[in-house]
Amino acid sequence: MADQKQSNVTKAVSQYGIICFILLFLCFIFPIIIHAEEQNTQKIRVGYFHLDGYHMMDSEGRRSGYGYEFLQEIGRYLPYTYEYIGYDKSWNEMLQMLESGEIDILTSGGKTSEREKRFEYSQNSIGTTVTMLTVKEGNTHFVSKDYSTYDGAKLGFLKNSYRNWLFKSYSEEKNFNYSPVYYDSYTQMQQDLQSGVIDGIVSSNLRKIKNEWILEQFGNNDFYVMAPKGQKKILNEIDSAIEQLDKDIPGWRTVLMNKSYTDSDSESTSLTAEEQKYLTDLKKNKTVLKILVNPDRSPYSYFENGEANGIIPAIFARAAEQLDLSYEVIETKDRQEYYEFLKSGAADICMDAGFNYSSAEDIGYKLTDAYMSTGFSRITRVDHTGEIKTVASMDKPFLLRDYLKNHFADKSIQYYNSIEECVNAVKTQKADAAFLYTYTVQEIMNKDFRSQLSFTIMSSGYSSFAMGVRNNIDNRLLTSLNRVLQQIKNSEAEGIILEKTEHLQADPTLSAFLYKNPFYALILLFSIQLFIIIVIIALIMQRNQKRLQAAYQQVQTANNAKQDFLSKMSHDIRTPMNAIICMTALAEHHADNEAAVRQFLEKMQVSEKYLLSLLNEVLDMSIIESGTMELKKQPFSICSMIDEIALITRELTDLKEQEFTVNVNTRSPYNVLGDAARIEQILLNLLSNSTKYTGRKGRISLTVTEKETGLFCFCVEDNGMGIPEEFQEHIFEVFSRAEDSRVSRVQGTGLGLTIVKKLTEMMHGTISVDSQPGKGTAFSVCLPLEVISEAPQDSINNDKENEELTLPGLNVLLVEDNELNREIATELLKIMDISVDNAENGKEAVDMFMASESGKYDVILMDLQMPVMNGLEACREIRKSGRADAGLPIFALTANAYKEDMQNSRDAGMDGHISKPVDMSRLYSTLKEIFDCKKKQKNSK
Repeated sequence: MADQKQSNVTKAVSQYGIICFILLFLCFIFPIIIHAEEQNTQKIRVGYFHLDGYHMMDSEGRRSGYGYEFLQEIGRYLPYTYEYIGYDKSWNEMLQMLESGEIDILTSGGKTSEREKRFEYSQNSIGTTVTMLTVKEGNTHFVSKDYSTYDGAKLGFLKNSYRNWLFKSYSEEKNFNYSPVYYDSYTQMQQDLQSGVIDGIVSSNLRKIKNEWILEQFGNNDFYVMAPKGQKKILNEIDSAIEQLDKDIPGWRTVLMNKSYTDSDSESTSLTAEEQKYLTDLKKNKTVLKILVNPDRSPYSYFENGEANGIIPAIFARAAEQLDLSYEVIETKDRQEYYEFLKSGAADICMDAGFNYSSAEDIGYKLTDAYMSTGFSRITRVDHTGEIKTVASMDKPFLLRDYLKNHFADKSIQYYNSIEECVNAVKTQKADAAFLYTYTVQEIMNKDFRSQLSFTIMSSGYSSFAMGVRNNIDNRLLTSLNRVLQQIKNSEAEGIILEKTEHLQADPTLSAFLYKNPFYALILLFSIQLFIIIVIIALIMQRNQKRLQAAYQQVQTANNAKQDFLSKMSHDIRTPMNAIICMTALAEHHADNEAAVRQFLEKMQVSEKYLLSLLNEVLDMSIIESGTMELKKQPFSICSMIDEIALITRELTDLKEQEFTVNVNTRSPYNVLGDAARIEQILLNLLSNSTKYTGRKGRISLTVTEKETGLFCFCVEDNGMGIPEEFQEHIFEVFSRAEDSRVSRVQGTGLGLTIVKKLTEMMHGTISVDSQPGKGTAFSVCLPLEVISEAPQDSINNDKENEELTLPGLNVLLVEDNELNREIATELLKIMDISVDNAENGKEAVDMFMASESGKYDVILMDLQMPVMNGLEACREIRKSGRADAGLPIFALTANAYKEDMQNSRDAGMDGHISKPVDMSRLYSTLKEIFDCKKKQKNSK
């Protein structure tokens, strides 16, 4: 018996030794290897020709521009240093130097069939350009889009530029003739334009223009990195760096374009000569336009210190800057005054008009095209259940009003004059719900620190904003404004929206906790991360080692699956752990800055959630394979479940600008019996995969259909990269992922679809997949669910919000062998005003209990795996001690979270099982029951 115990101890020491080695390897050896690799740098020669906006160098030799900053961005991922060559050379000379091998790479190269015979190209583009025709500023002879005025023009071209034949094709299409003049560089070309030697310049928009008007812009063309023939290796490395940059900073091309070109001194859009003349006259006459905007629509528009602020004023300011307009925003105190000014015609431009021609016409305005759209969201009280009978909303947003009338009876809609009144109507139960614009709702929720409200993003309905110009204003103002707004919509609007809404990214529940306990939360969260890592690695080693070793002896492919799984786990653990460690160090450094600490903790929570998801997948797979998973059969609403799923999914799809739609089509009531949590797990897993493997601005949909009574089919469809046909038959196998460089950086264990299939089969359902590479994938899950007539009831205890979390007078014996875990648990218990004694193992706990006065301890919290004597043995010793208080409550406080572990605790005589990481609410409620019982016994005496 002693030999067996010694063997078990040796085995445990060996396992923890391996775990520690892996942690040390991840935290220390990997960085050393990476550092060593970074030292092995290579110098490459870059063609750096002068082009304003793209390649620039000041008098002190400082470089800048789109092309230069692109090299710096990818340089973070490459073992390269750069040597810049040819600033005084022409584009034609650069091509010759590249072909002869005098330089290694040249950026900004457009693809032509002739060039592809001479050079290698990167697979990934580094930007998109258009061909533009410009004339000298003030030249009114040429009229944009009037091609007869172009006839006979003398135009400057860059030698050997592929835009020369693009423009030739364009002129033939538009039926005008021109005389070409070829130059080695744009510098001489620009001088000849200003002196009148030539009438215009044909170039790309990568050239920064000055004192020029743009007449034409046409033909979107990608440009690439070029290298000499046979030099694919360097381009492959550059392609990998571009792909990593796309992942880390998806909008980098737009950022560089705006940074390098938006400060041009000339007009950045194609205005007609008549529009240019009108704008020039406005400036000469010192005309100041009167502008109107709603003051009560934060964060879309509001006033702050007398200045208009928000998304819409920022977009208008950008448009006014490009058109060089002088304007004054009329400050209004509320919506009522805003609408009075609007009807009176006091404003020349309304910057936030709803995109409704009829309404605008009625009050004397003409509209631009829509420059921004927004969805609707619903606010309810957190304690609201059942049907929504009355709703609150604003009266004037016509599209929102139409949306409500389509979904609710007129008598159930209550209109208010301000957003604050709508929210108060919900809080005071005058209305069951309020419908407002989505970003406005997010701002309301961000300020709801008492957690009184909840919100749902509506999957249908939206409102669009346009700008209205008063009827008696010259039409050229409207057309000029419209051109600029469409350009901003395509290139800059997203960045403006992100900038004006970044303060909304907060979790009210977490924030409330962090505001109260920032430093305790720091210690607790950091400890949880370390604990999760140990548990994950231990679970992998303990639960899968024998099975994977046996698979190695049977089939070599099984070993490959194991190695692939461990490699992915290693990467996926190391990445968030790096963030956690760095955020912890920053929090410690800024310990006296409470706001900064809160920010670091919020960022740590993102990594914590991902680590927990890894653990949950491993646990779910183990429980399913052991046959011990039990499905619940409880009433729930399909519609409510789908709303929750849609809300979570939109947080993922919005990050990649993906279009997400939800369609629910059922013939019978929406209330059913089943395991809602597991069905949510199935659908969220499928939707998460769709967002991962679908590109930016892709389409994803969730459709719910009742095929026959009680048979519900859930279809998740996307237009992503698709699944190869040869892999589809293996897609539900454990640890399976297709070999594809496009998904090599996507995080995941390879267990998700396996769990989805097994859960579906446990519910007596079916799952199928239909996919084509490059076109997309559709997963269909059909589940039989019992339809019920009554609506499910939610039980919410509102009194707990105000309950004081202290249990004074409660005495606890805490048994924990790990010093750090023991210190954490002790501090958590002391926060509840609980008296705590500590024991380091089961034997010490038994001795302390036997030596104590009868009834000293109210409860024992016992770890299970400990040296000398484990928790199960210690519990049995206490129960059979014969003392009068031997029946005191004993709870397991352990990382052993499987069903058999819980059964072992009960068999040993324990009263319950609390799994780590500790759920504070559950620990408190458990101890509260003991506290209340003790208090009741004391009062009865």
